[in-house]
Amino acid sequence: MVGRNDSWPKAIWSRLHEPRLMTAFHIAAYICIGFLGVSVMLEPPNSITGSIGWLAYLWGVFSAIGGLTAAIACPLGKWDVEKPALILCLTGIVIYTLTAFGLHFSSDGNRVPQALALSALALHLAGRAVYIWPFSYEPGK
Repeated sequence: MVGRNDSWPKAIWSRLHEPRLMTAFHIAAYICIGFLGVSVMLEPPNSITGSIGWLAYLWGVFSAIGGLTAAIACPLGKWDVEKPALILCLTGIVIYTLTAFGLHFSSDGNRVPQALALSALALHLAGRAVYIWPFSYEPGK
């Protein structure tokens, strides 16, 4: 239990569900995805909008809403909220991944590293979905 004289970072850390470091990594990843989406909504990459048009904005909206919602739901153990947010994140990342693969074949430059890094993120998100899908809340929360 957190005492009255403990610092606020320690108080927040103590409220995260075990394993705390894993939960913190999930939160950080969701925040990154959320801000990725905000960045895309504000100024999408020219190569992406030239390739998929308005889908670039959809990718941004899905990533922003999904990432920021999941970042709030994850530490609270509200998996019934995190699941749809996770699906939005995954959909946004898959749109970006498929576009990167497509650009590799339709334009100059090597897009394979970008597409594979995005594929790794998509696989991680899919793994998280499989892990939390059977539950509506985190056990112990």
